[in-house]
Amino acid sequence: MAKPKYRKRVSSNGRKRRRDHGGLPQMMVAVSAEPEYGGKARSLTSAYKYCDGDFVSAPMERIKREAMRRLALLQEDAA
Repeated sequence: MAKPKYRKRVSSNGRKRRRDHGGLPQMMVAVSAEPEYGGKARSLTSAYKYCDGDFVSAPMERIKREAMRRLALLQEDAA
């Protein structure tokens, strides 16, 4: 019997699917759960989609900026 051939799956838009965001989406979820940023935690899926540029959201931009600031502080403390 012949060995089956498998196709390599490539995303439709040509981007690499698994990117290393360095904990940014997880930090965005944590920041969004705070009262000053809405008090309701965003889903991790939406945070990943926002980081990949799949959708645009004004509140997520504020959350992303704060999350990036906090990650930078954590990296400075670790160094």
